[in-house]
Amino acid sequence: MRPRRLVRYLAPMALVGFAVVVVAVVGGSSSGKRHVTPPAATVGAHHHRSHHRFYRVRRGDTLSRIALRTGIGVAAIETLNPRLDPHALRPGQRVKLRR
Repeated sequence: MRPRRLVRYLAPMALVGFAVVVVAVVGGSSSGKRHVTPPAATVGAHHHRSHHRFYRVRRGDTLSRIALRTGIGVAAIETLNPRLDPHALRPGQRVKLRR
């Protein structure tokens, strides 16, 4: 009866050990590493420098989304638009992108 008692305790411990290893392997693939999109993939997708002077705010836009679409940094947009409240953007509102 001794081997049966031993298996009774080892089986759950092995299951927990296996779960820990799986979590470490799956979680370890993203721990501390950031996914970097290659530059070629971002060139065609909204990441070009805007040549427009103004941007018309769309529904659901945020300042960071506008910055991504136009290629102009959030700080630059805030500097060009000192009266702009980034928390109260309205559809149709014009945001200055360059001088």
